[in-house]
Amino acid sequence: MDYSAHIKNLRRLAQKEKMQTGGLGEDLASIFLKKLGYEVRQRNIRLGKDEIDILAFDPEDKVLVFVEVKTRKRSDVDYGPELDFHHRKKKRLKRAMDKWIVENNYDDGYRLDLLCVVAGKVTAHFKEIDLQSAE
Repeated sequence: MDYSAHIKNLRRLAQKEKMQTGGLGEDLASIFLKKLGYEVRQRNIRLGKDEIDILAFDPEDKVLVFVEVKTRKRSDVDYGPELDFHHRKKKRLKRAMDKWIVENNYDDGYRLDLLCVVAGKVTAHFKEIDLQSAE
């Protein structure tokens, strides 16, 4: 195998591992939300090149919740999952949310939450993420 083919193979394996880690994080986040009484309605909603990880309903606040999940396999005090929720990601997520709202003629209340999963546990739940900075 030549060097460039080897690099492509390594990248493919890394992407597969990243997707498996993300999928596990979304599974754990869904379980967490259900335990809080949320109704998980959809997962991995593709909207063009954008994606919504989880769409849930919070019966206590009576709002639809778009949920972004950030996952780490290991704990690192200097690099928590929330640090990957940067301006570009917020902008893509806002675009996906706006598309979903239009495509589904949705006109009721909604919010964006961020769930962080580290080493197989939900470690943080940030509610009502402000997307003003994503515009």
